[in-house]
Amino acid sequence: MMTKKAKEIWIPIRKLSGECSLYSINYDANSLNIELEPFNNKSLIDVSFDSVFAYRLTLEHFRWNGIPPVNKREHPLYIVENSMYINWLLDEGLKQLYGTTLPLKHYVLYCTEHIIDIISSEIVISNNNSSSSDNYIYKKH
Repeated sequence: MMTKKAKEIWIPIRKLSGECSLYSINYDANSLNIELEPFNNKSLIDVSFDSVFAYRLTLEHFRWNGIPPVNKREHPLYIVENSMYINWLLDEGLKQLYGTTLPLKHYVLYCTEHIIDIISSEIVISNNNSSSSDNYIYKKH
């Protein structure tokens, strides 16, 4: 008998609002830096992830069946509970190497035409024109 898995839940991180498109993405073997271009014509937004264990970039129309009912026009950044991506990574070898004690978080950037999934333990969001006090930082210890 097949057991029913809990559905993924995408919870908006309300530090970012409004629809954005992917402007650039750069991975340097530990950090992932993403620049978003908001549709409201404000300056680019930098979203950086440190201690990146995995990421994937997918055209949004290849994920339509698996996206929960969220509104990318309101909030493009989410943290995922019951992550199928983390479970898949654990099953594929992460659990054998590290156990299940790693402070992993699954973030999703849902942009126009792209969905970016990031497995990380730290995120920093900054507006290119804002002061550092406006930045959002999440660190899991």
